Amino acid sequence: MRRPWTGPARGAVRPAASLLLCAMIATAPLLGVGPARGVTPEEAAAAGYIPNPAPALARIAIDDVTPNALDGSEVGGTEAGVPTVTVSGTVRNVSAQHLESVDVRLQRGPRVAGADTVREPLVWSEPSFPVHGTFERVGDGLAPGEVLPFRVTLPARDVPGRPGPHLALTEPGVYPLLVNVNGTPEGGSPARLDDARTLLPVIDTPTGPEPAAPDPADPEADPGPDPDSAPEDAPPLTLLWPLSAPPTRIAHVPGADGTDPVIALTDDSLLRDLGPEGRLTGLVRAAERAFDGPAGNALRRATCLAVDPDLLDTVADIADGRSVVIDRGPGPAPTGTGRGAGRTEDESTAADSEAASRDASRWLDQLRALAEGGCVVTLPAAQADLDAVASVGDARLAGAALDRPGTVRRVLEVAPVPDLVVPASGTLAPGSPEALGLDRATALVAAPAVRTDTGDVPDGGLLDLAGTPDTRALTYPATLGSALAATGLAPENPRYSDPDTRYWLEADSPAARLQDARAALLAPVVDVAAGTRPPAGDDPGVLAVPPAVWTVDESSAASLLDTLAAQLDAGRMRAQPLTERLAGPATGPAGTLADHPTAAFDPGEVDPTGATAERLRGSLRGIATLGSLVDTTDPRSEVAGDFLDPMVGDALRALSVTGRRAGGDGIEPATGTGVEATAQAEARVERLSRTVTSALGQVDLLPPGSVFTMASPNSPLLLVARNGLPFPVRVAVEVTAPPDFHLDPVGVVQIPAAGSRTLQVPTQSDAEGGDRHTVTFTLHGPDGRPLSDPVELSVQTGGYPVAQVFALSAAALALVLGLRRYLRYRRGTPDPADEGHRP
Repeated sequence: MRRPWTGPARGAVRPAASLLLCAMIATAPLLGVGPARGVTPEEAAAAGYIPNPAPALARIAIDDVTPNALDGSEVGGTEAGVPTVTVSGTVRNVSAQHLESVDVRLQRGPRVAGADTVREPLVWSEPSFPVHGTFERVGDGLAPGEVLPFRVTLPARDVPGRPGPHLALTEPGVYPLLVNVNGTPEGGSPARLDDARTLLPVIDTPTGPEPAAPDPADPEADPGPDPDSAPEDAPPLTLLWPLSAPPTRIAHVPGADGTDPVIALTDDSLLRDLGPEGRLTGLVRAAERAFDGPAGNALRRATCLAVDPDLLDTVADIADGRSVVIDRGPGPAPTGTGRGAGRTEDESTAADSEAASRDASRWLDQLRALAEGGCVVTLPAAQADLDAVASVGDARLAGAALDRPGTVRRVLEVAPVPDLVVPASGTLAPGSPEALGLDRATALVAAPAVRTDTGDVPDGGLLDLAGTPDTRALTYPATLGSALAATGLAPENPRYSDPDTRYWLEADSPAARLQDARAALLAPVVDVAAGTRPPAGDDPGVLAVPPAVWTVDESSAASLLDTLAAQLDAGRMRAQPLTERLAGPATGPAGTLADHPTAAFDPGEVDPTGATAERLRGSLRGIATLGSLVDTTDPRSEVAGDFLDPMVGDALRALSVTGRRAGGDGIEPATGTGVEATAQAEARVERLSRTVTSALGQVDLLPPGSVFTMASPNSPLLLVARNGLPFPVRVAVEVTAPPDFHLDPVGVVQIPAAGSRTLQVPTQSDAEGGDRHTVTFTLHGPDGRPLSDPVELSVQTGGYPVAQVFALSAAALALVLGLRRYLRYRRGTPDPADEGHRP
């Protein structure tokens, strides 16, 4: 259960003005004051955010903490046998003023209460860090825009015989560190310019020189703990390793790019991620190296690859050699492209498809090798919000979101963990499991997504869900999930995070946020060392679930894996496979899924229950009609899925949670979250609607250009059915005619791919001569949906006598010519028509 507050007073965490601003942003859609607007860093700074997202004079950034954990190892420096802690980084002058006498000082706050409160010190004010060293001069002057490096070091505890300031780290715990920077603006007085925070996990506090390492040649030397058989009281470690990417694929109108399907992307971010130095390549490579390193076998058992089927399907198509097109289209530019809003014309460029195919093939080969014999989990396709998918109520959409077609199994050739759902948002609303058709499934969600009968939030574990037979929830600590979500180039506060610990994440450097995540990972180990570990039944250990689109680079990913491998190698953690957690008994009373109001967590989300859902339902009905048109008896129809499946994927991508969560308590447009993400989602919904409408319009009837005159009472009527789609279709033609017209039913007809078919409709007319009548033809799909506007054919009757005269005249002329030829033949007279044809 959540522990009571034991740190500095709540008032020191966040001023009332900040809380009021957060509430205004979160409730703006509900109050009817217009769409949610992103609060700027300057507004957040004025409201008293901690840490300050927009310092007025200088910004300090932490680049490195050495050692990143005090665990008794030899990493880092020492002073007379006492470990030292060094923090380095930079100070940048962000003002137009010259700054003088720039000094920095390292400070420490009180130990956090436990693993579930590890992020609370990140929003403490500077007075809450009372242990400190002395100010050290890093520069006599700092010009506007100039950057100065800094490096401050303090002993972990007092150094015997050398009195002086130290950090007083005398017992295990997670300790908050703060680097304070002071300076004097030109013509002003000395002032505190900025500060930066991070966390230091202390597992072991050595009191003297390190003992000598054992000699491997000594048969009696202690080899140390076996990472494959760690003690039972060591916290269990289970790690999901997410492999996903922001959804950038879009569907084109089938046939618009030719008869072969193409891969259309809104930007080249996926191609960069798959490149030799790309993010996805780095995540796979970091895992490969960690699994081959010390404690690699134990780390492999503890790790489960979490893969996005939408990503796999796209990468597999690129690897197959399909052409790749970058189609930015009209409207707001996708995040990271550097293009602004307001484009009015489509913009498409051809990518280097050959290079993209090589990168995709290489990445898939590496991923297959990494997944072989290991654990694999399927993520929701395109990081779709499962609650929004449930509200749309379309079985095909739900099946695609949960990978019921089996893309992960097909592409990776491994069987993923069955009956497991990992919502990208970390939460799942009541009623969603039933609406998604989940039966005998387990939802992996953050602890705040579940409530017990007493209303308390469980710290983690496996729970039965009341009211949903055979459905359970495996919960992970929200604090750890929030810490991991805050790492990388696109940090985010997930919807399940504690509002009291949210802050403008980009106020911290990526290195500081990575160090905070490391502390959250090690917090359960620290609790064991400090003797404050919860009872075994309440302790989930370390169940680490990073965000689906994890924007850490290879170096950062490898750093976290090395940290975990070191703890496994030292016996402070033990590997627990995910399947073992899922197979265990319930660890607490039955719970229910918590209903989180959308506005309180995601002010930038598209409302899944309003117009967006209805528009998606209309598009999905159109996609279903297109699927019903496919003539499956024709072998050429095999390509139909390559054109239609991306349309269903577009509906999922419009409901993706990626980019919709706040960069701070408000919305940060610069990172593509909130308002801009909403505009992109709405543009995707609009584009999908246009694409489906245009695709349905590819099958139609061509209206005749003039009045059709019947030469006889039973002359057939002619019209042309056209199919612009790159696969054969079967359509039904319905005819409406006046009572005195009798037309044979046309029924279902087949139209070849990218072709047309001329239809002859047998007709009998009892109409009087000289009359003009209207016959109406309509094209329908097998589901009865009209495919084109009705085509009216104006038919002129009464031409029968004239036609008969022409017919009789033609017959008479033919008879005369034939008789003439016969007589010449009998007389032996050559016929000029035979000139050049005699033997």
